[in-house]
Amino acid sequence: MIQLSTHLASSGLIPSHLWNQPENITAVLLQASALDVPVWTAVQNLYPAGEEGQVGLRTRLLRSLMWRAGHDFRWVDSECDSTHAVAEITLRGETAPRRVSYEMAEAQQLGLTAPERDKDGHWTRQPHVMLRHRVASRTCDWHCPQVAAGLDLYAQAPPQGRIPALVMDGIGPEMQRAVTSADEAKAEPDRLRQVWRRHAGLLDQPARPDGTTLRQWLTYMIEEAVILEQRAREDLGGPQPSSEQQHVPTLMVCGCPKFEVIASGAHRMNCEEYVA
Repeated sequence: MIQLSTHLASSGLIPSHLWNQPENITAVLLQASALDVPVWTAVQNLYPAGEEGQVGLRTRLLRSLMWRAGHDFRWVDSECDSTHAVAEITLRGETAPRRVSYEMAEAQQLGLTAPERDKDGHWTRQPHVMLRHRVASRTCDWHCPQVAAGLDLYAQAPPQGRIPALVMDGIGPEMQRAVTSADEAKAEPDRLRQVWRRHAGLLDQPARPDGTTLRQWLTYMIEEAVILEQRAREDLGGPQPSSEQQHVPTLMVCGCPKFEVIASGAHRMNCEEYVA
């Protein structure tokens, strides 16, 4: 387990809050065992919560755990908007659903929407999504807390795709500006692609102390941002992106489209990585 944690700590595929923190990854692996979920699922969905030593979990995993336990959790879509969210859960062995709601007024009263708490602007930009997250947590807390195995259900997840301060060490001023621009773009694919174009001359230079290039890092951030957008649409039952929007030709270090390499298992013939 310790060896696995050490390897994962330097991976560019894990969430940024676990970078270079093998001790925290070990804690996540232990929690994965407690929840009886795959290691990679835990790494992608567990995070440090607000209270010291607490661990929170993302809503998508929480909903999966409720369903796995035999509880029928559903959104009441007709009553979900930017001011309140409603869900129903029918516990295993029962026939009557239990109704749970969460109001924006409650979030405001708790200070969740205040700028000092909502630093990434999630409550401002996506109040409908945040309310659904909140009502899912309340549903589990009130009616089936055992499925969460004692994890913090209400802690807000850390931002995804953010670059920690340690990345700024050992890189030049131009790269620092590129990294800062990517950090400010957060999880917005279009803004991240603008950073790619604006700093195209730096793409193959190291952006992190472990040697990760700006190209590699932006590729990862864009893919994560696209996945988050897609999950938000699926959660809300809203319009899905067009086929053109779904096709994201992110590039590998060699310049080959990543989806092609993953799909075919080989690089293009004119690529230096190509093996006949």
